[in-house]
Amino acid sequence: VAVREASLDRRIRKEITDDFASLEGQQLLLSLQDKLYHLDRRVSSSLDMNDVWDKLLKQGSKPLAGGCDYPWQRIQFLTRGMRPGWLCVVAGGTSMGKTCFALQVAEHNLKDDKRIVIVSQEMGAEEIGLRLAQKRGLIADHYYEGRLSEHDRQVFAELKADGFWKNLRIETVEKAVQIGGILRRWKPDLLILDHLQLLAGSEKVEELSRTTRQLKIMAEKFQVPILCVSQLSRGASEERGRVPTLSRLRGSGTIEQDADTVIFAWRKKDDNEVLTAESALVVAKSRMGKLGAVRTAFDGEQQAFRVIEQREGGY
Repeated sequence: VAVREASLDRRIRKEITDDFASLEGQQLLLSLQDKLYHLDRRVSSSLDMNDVWDKLLKQGSKPLAGGCDYPWQRIQFLTRGMRPGWLCVVAGGTSMGKTCFALQVAEHNLKDDKRIVIVSQEMGAEEIGLRLAQKRGLIADHYYEGRLSEHDRQVFAELKADGFWKNLRIETVEKAVQIGGILRRWKPDLLILDHLQLLAGSEKVEELSRTTRQLKIMAEKFQVPILCVSQLSRGASEERGRVPTLSRLRGSGTIEQDADTVIFAWRKKDDNEVLTAESALVVAKSRMGKLGAVRTAFDGEQQAFRVIEQREGGY
């Protein structure tokens, strides 16, 4: 251990001295974070299998602790929840309810005294706040038109009275490696990323591959689940109103490979291509669980998926 630590110390000092002398400001910070990420990857640990058996026996004698839960009982059963070290993906096309799904997960776990960080690449803190307020009955049109009613003001008052919101933080980053700093600083029980393609800065497979690998490694290093929102590529099946498959994931090979679970948020379109309330949550990959689906109704006013029916097996 001492030899490994001394070697790591020498590498860090050498690389910082060699690479960063000419950098300053924000560029220096980003380069340091990137370098620390790659140095972290070189530090590995191993376990004797007898230690593994002892750990499994100890854990198997009581319900699993840690991690975070989905607010839908059937989805929780199929996936085993969001375990520490897991990369969990919720995917869907435009306006299918992916962010709604993520915020519903966040509020459910905040009520269980979990600490949550949302890294938002798409929406600002104010828009996220409005989405959460809609779940309590705020009429969004009233806000945008500058005519909040007494009911709307009461919604904000009730939200402020709920003590658990102090455990939710909104962060923004420019590169995936910066997420490690957020995890070190806040030590959340769950990190939500919205969304993957914006963080990667590209839909090229190599960029997505690098980003999903970084996210998976950070989830394991900090033993925290990461719930990652991902876009779907357009396809003929979408036009025919079918539930998507894993092949529709943008950069599907890398996302499917690194993710522990993949859930599709899907809403049906009518004959005029208008989204309806008819919807479903589909577990398309579950590394430690089962596949399945729940039929839901999407409530646009309150930004929520509400379970109607569940199905066994595939989808």
